[in-house]
Amino acid sequence: MNSILEKFTLEKSLIFSLIAAVLIVFGVIFYLFIGYFSKTIDIISPSAGSELGIGETYKISWKSRGLESVGIVLFKGEEPKWIAKNIPAGAKSYEWKIYPGQQYGDDYWLAVFEYPWQKGNKIAYSGAFAIVFPEF
Repeated sequence: MNSILEKFTLEKSLIFSLIAAVLIVFGVIFYLFIGYFSKTIDIISPSAGSELGIGETYKISWKSRGLESVGIVLFKGEEPKWIAKNIPAGAKSYEWKIYPGQQYGDDYWLAVFEYPWQKGNKIAYSGAFAIVFPEF
């Protein structure tokens, strides 16, 4: 009976090593193509459950990859309200002043999206937050 070491000759070992190396190279290329070159966007702040006061300024921040510019909208219900257009995605934040006259209440959301908007663009949504009157 032959031992297992006799079955694996040097040539077979080299072939298996070459196949493994080729698979690793293709795996790395696939990861770089999908992971590095793909477009992504995520909202960091404001967080869900926040209370934002009218008359105050808040930082809207995001992380993105592969995008040139973003737009930001506020919505409650169906109709969005523009906050900012054509912001460089690399800025990673925008200072948003909530002006008097803004309606208050619960269940507001922000969307940060690849600008200009078109079908298939990347978009991220904040969690629901409230806009409130500041306490005096």
